[in-house]
Amino acid sequence: MEVITIESQVFKDLTAKINTIAKFVTAMQSKAEEEPEDGWVDSYEVCTFLKISSRTLQRLRASHSINYSQIRGKIYYRISEVQRLLQDNIIRRRSQSYKMKDFGNDTFSGDCFDIVGKIKGLNCNNPKDFIEIL
Repeated sequence: MEVITIESQVFKDLTAKINTIAKFVTAMQSKAEEEPEDGWVDSYEVCTFLKISSRTLQRLRASHSINYSQIRGKIYYRISEVQRLLQDNIIRRRSQSYKMKDFGNDTFSGDCFDIVGKIKGLNCNNPKDFIEIL
């Protein structure tokens, strides 16, 4: 075993520097836990996550719907960019509204008149009931 002798002041300075580095590393770890890094993922990971084909992802790139980076033929996407794509294409629901298609056939079966007639217990083929449905 080898023993190294250094002056007391040099040892204290070295210990202070090690403590400063340890505090910095601890601070960086806690910051990384609070703010996750915006990493990069490849096309396969994006397709798997979004459950889309590689051709659909290519169409998104061609229509400039998603930003990407390409290195020697390999394409990468930021995770935040995939999240932005999802957020930009969110479809809001309409509260208390329903869409019904009017097929316009003679028996009224399956169209909005038929549904309203069934709800109210009326017959669409009866002229008086039909007026009530309207």
